[in-house]
Amino acid sequence: MNARTTEGLFSLEQLQAVSAEMLALAESGDWDTVAITDKKRLQILQNLHLKHDGSEVSHARKQITEEILSIDTKIKELASNERKMLMDKEIRQQAQVAAQASYKQALTSDTRF
Repeated sequence: MNARTTEGLFSLEQLQAVSAEMLALAESGDWDTVAITDKKRLQILQNLHLKHDGSEVSHARKQITEEILSIDTKIKELASNERKMLMDKEIRQQAQVAAQASYKQALTSDTRF
């Protein structure tokens, strides 16, 4: 294994660690920090130089890459659930405002009193 290969695996391991950090942040609902951390991950990706090496290195690279992709899938699922929850909340708030407006209109147009 040469220095470039070691550097590439180290970069993948850094990428994996940052991805795991992003997942923990997403699980805690800290989406602002997820976005900031994603910028860190992008920098690692931009500096990542991989080339095909021996099977041992390829196997390690494949394992790390699969873990990163699995983490990314989990983050996407959490983000989708968060987005859906926020949209549902917005719809409920709009329905509540509409109901209050209808109630006020019904009160002001009631001629029984």
